[in-house]
Amino acid sequence: MPQDPRDHYSKQDRAWLYWFLAGCGMLVVLLLVLLGAVALGAFLFAAPGEPSTSSDTGWTVQIGPEHKVFVQKIESPDAKSWYALFADSAGFGDPSWHLYEYPHDTDVEGVKLKSGAKDAAALFWNYAEAGDHADNPNIRLVRGRYIVFTRGGLHHSLYDIQQKKTLVNEQSPYHAVVGSEEYTKITPDPTMERTSELVKEWKMKNLHDPILKIIGSKAANKQ
Repeated sequence: MPQDPRDHYSKQDRAWLYWFLAGCGMLVVLLLVLLGAVALGAFLFAAPGEPSTSSDTGWTVQIGPEHKVFVQKIESPDAKSWYALFADSAGFGDPSWHLYEYPHDTDVEGVKLKSGAKDAAALFWNYAEAGDHADNPNIRLVRGRYIVFTRGGLHHSLYDIQQKKTLVNEQSPYHAVVGSEEYTKITPDPTMERTSELVKEWKMKNLHDPILKIIGSKAANKQ
């Protein structure tokens, strides 16, 4: 019995259809990859948006700004220089703070400091890796000798003007905790709330309390 021509053509049609669908699938994948690359490029190279402002101090921080943002300045005891606090972003947009010293005739608020966490010119710097204690950052001159940096109600850094030396500071207190051997041994894994508590306990023990011990608890409440 002769073969029905429709059977022959249907097999050819199915073969072409398979190839056609495979080609379309590859085009769709390539298109998705291209769109993803375009979206990523737009995210990485887009201009920074409007700065967010703290109602406590009026300081501003932009995620990915071209320059650091001036926060506050304090005159040195001998009136020969300024100690200035600038804000920036580090890591994945985490707020950071940097302390500098400038000659007294410098227009500190007009200084342009390139954005970037690693900063050898800073007297000290640190950042809130998990957004911990990031509100109301400020510096104060205590006992005519020490610059105390406070944020979130806890003292984080201490600079000795006489010794020209940073006595207390930790660039990332959060990492100091979660990167420690003690933390990795905790079972079960700590919740976010428990981790925040551990970070605060670490700060009290290694930053806040040691600073109070040096400057005195009474002096900490005075200019």
